[in-house]
Amino acid sequence: MGLEKIVTAVVLVSCSEYHITEKKEKIPEEEYKEDTAEIQYQETCVATDTFVIHHDCVDIVAVVDSSNSMYDETNNEISRVTQFLDYFTKNKLQEYPDPRMVVISAETNVQSYANSPIKGEDAQTTRWNIEETQGTTEMPFEALMEYIRSDAGVWIRDDCSLEIQMFSDEDDQSYTGYTDNVDDDNEAVAQFLSELGAEEGVKRVYFSVAINPTENYLCSLMVEENQVGYRYEQVAAYYAGETNDLCSAYSDWKTNSIPKTEYTGWDLTYIPIPESLVIYINDSLATNACSYSDGVVTYPYEENLPNGTEVEISYEVDTAKYGNECPW
Repeated sequence: MGLEKIVTAVVLVSCSEYHITEKKEKIPEEEYKEDTAEIQYQETCVATDTFVIHHDCVDIVAVVDSSNSMYDETNNEISRVTQFLDYFTKNKLQEYPDPRMVVISAETNVQSYANSPIKGEDAQTTRWNIEETQGTTEMPFEALMEYIRSDAGVWIRDDCSLEIQMFSDEDDQSYTGYTDNVDDDNEAVAQFLSELGAEEGVKRVYFSVAINPTENYLCSLMVEENQVGYRYEQVAAYYAGETNDLCSAYSDWKTNSIPKTEYTGWDLTYIPIPESLVIYINDSLATNACSYSDGVVTYPYEENLPNGTEVEISYEVDTAKYGNECPW
């Protein structure tokens, strides 16, 4: 008697593959009745739910326009960007679940200001030194996609959220011919969003940007229409993100809030008798790892098992209570 079906699990869990099997145990020979010609079996129903741990985690890629105008002596926007990144890293990064962060140049040469992404435990000691790049074009969209697709971006985790931070004093100029015309701007944004959304491993995107959001510039250098960040504003609106004024005080800048997901546990397919619950993690019996109530098994987040850890929850039903048959 076999049955197999797919069930949907709850928070932080992928789909659970569910199996029910019959376990037939041979009755010891000394318990046989003398007049029994056939071997007798005692039937026990065993149910097993298999889940995979998917902790919330966030990968952060900050893309910085490091062209000449960002280093203008009068405005020096790059100083605000650097101050914000240092502030964010020191005071905000540790609030994110299992964060990884890197800062890259808006150049399309995969220039990264960290050889490998920093982790939450690095937050207090990391300071970003953004190097000026002479005579470059502001291409954060293209630079981001190139980075994600390159060997340098292989650290980005498939099951984590992706937060994108962009900083520039001019509108994105990634695609030739899409720079000035509003309709072409829309086309460029649509292409960028389509490419990013189709990228394997990119699940949930959060977006924030620091740009010149209006023509009422606070920075004295800004005099041209193309220096208003139309494309960034569209992407921020698409992702319900934050748009910040590059020339305002960095301490006022906001990043899009990452939702904090409360861990609630796994719903068992059938509610077992509590004392019959047996839990295995990577084929090892879990003696104190889990708690159980009302058909839900919770696993403490602080146990911090890595993503992909398989948790197998099995339990038995005494068939004697169901007329010696499985209840399902």
